Amino acid sequence: MGCGLRLVRCPKHHADGQLVYRGDLVQPSWPEYKRLRLSQLFREEPPLELRQICYRGPGRSLRHAELSTPLKMGEPCQIDALDSAILAREATCDVLTLQQEYEARIEECERPTFLFSRDGGLGDILMSLDALRGLRQQCPQLKVYYATYPDFMPLLEWAPAVDEVCSIHDVDARDYDISRCALDYVEQYPACTQVPRADLFAQLLDLKLDSHATELQIPEQVQQQVKQSYLQTGSTKLGIQVRGTAPHRSLVPAQVEDLIERIAREEPDWHIYIFDGAHLEQFDNRENTTNLSGQLSVCQFVAAIKQCDLFLGPDSSGYHISSTGGNLPPVPTVAVFGAIHESLRMAYYPQCSFMRETSLSCSPCWDRPLSQTGEHLCMQAITGERMLQSLQKLEQGWFNAPTLGQLPRRVF
Repeated sequence: MGCGLRLVRCPKHHADGQLVYRGDLVQPSWPEYKRLRLSQLFREEPPLELRQICYRGPGRSLRHAELSTPLKMGEPCQIDALDSAILAREATCDVLTLQQEYEARIEECERPTFLFSRDGGLGDILMSLDALRGLRQQCPQLKVYYATYPDFMPLLEWAPAVDEVCSIHDVDARDYDISRCALDYVEQYPACTQVPRADLFAQLLDLKLDSHATELQIPEQVQQQVKQSYLQTGSTKLGIQVRGTAPHRSLVPAQVEDLIERIAREEPDWHIYIFDGAHLEQFDNRENTTNLSGQLSVCQFVAAIKQCDLFLGPDSSGYHISSTGGNLPPVPTVAVFGAIHESLRMAYYPQCSFMRETSLSCSPCWDRPLSQTGEHLCMQAITGERMLQSLQKLEQGWFNAPTLGQLPRRVF
C-alpha cells in the first residue's frame, strides 16, 4: 500500500508558466487521502495539468517529483499512481538530518534560513516552540522563519525561538535553505496516540530534547492594556476556557454554570473570567464573573490568561498558554481531558494538573466516541463540584501531574 498524498498549491510559478503543487506524505491509515478529485481542492482554478510535485515525507527535506504523464485538474486522481513517481524519486535521494543540512549550508552562507510551517491550532503552535528552542541551541546561526495562519502571526513575534513570522498562504519553501513542514506530521497514527506531541515536533527536527521549556515574552504595554481594560484587582483571578476547537473536548456549559454558582457561595473572593473565540451569552450577568468570550484578539487572549492566578480549561489552547514560561511565570492550571490521554499533551507542564473520568472504558477514545449513544460521556462526567475541588487543591499548591509511561492503546 502506498502512502497517501495531499496536494496543496504553492504560490509561485515555474518559469514555463506551469503551477507547482506541494504534497505532504501521510500515513495510509488516512483513507480520505487515498482517492480524491483535484477539482474539490482547486475549484476556482481553470483546467490545468499537473506536471511536477513538491513533497515532503516525515522528517525529510523538500523533494521534487516529475510526473511522466501529466494529470489534468478536475479528473479523478488515484493517489497510488502519484506514489509511484514519488517513491521512485525518493529511492535516489540521500536523506539528510536537519543538523547535516545545516552544516552543509553554513559553509555556503553566514546565516542559513530555516522555514518551519504549521497551520494551527494555537496549542500545537505553542508546543512546537519547545522544539524550535532546542533547534536554536543546536544550530545557533540558523535564522528561523515560522509560517502559520495570519491570526497567529502576532503571537509568534513574542517567541524568542523565532526570528521572523510569515503567512502560510504566501510562503514558498524553495526560498529557504532548509525547511520542515508540520502540517500533518504530528497527526499521524499510531505515533500521535503514543508519543507526546512536543516530542513529535522535536522528531520532525531530528532532535532529542534533554529539557523542555516553552517561552513567550509578552510586551509590558500589552500586559498593561489587558489588565486595565479587562481584569480586576484585589481578587483571585480564575480564567475559564469553556470550549475547545472540537466540541467533544469542550467543557459542558451546564457544568460550568454550576461551577460558577458554587464559587459564588464557597469562594466569594474569586473573580471568574470566561474565555472563548465567540460570544457565549449564557455567561452574561453572572455573579463575580466577567464574560470576555468573543471580545479578545489572540494576543489579548494570551496576555489575559497569563495574568490570571488560576486557570481551568479543556484540551485546547488555554492550558498551553497558561503553562508557558517567559517574562510571566506559568499559571497554576487544571486541564480537563477525555478523548485524548493527558500525557500526550501536558507531560512537560509541571504547573498543570489534569482531570479525567477514569471509570469509563471508552476514555481515551482518540476523538472517536465509543459510547452507545455516540456522545463523549467523559466530559459530561466532569461536574462543577469536581472542578471546584480540583481548583481549591490547586490554590493550596497540590498538583496532579501525568507521568510518562505505557499509554492506553486503541487499534484503528
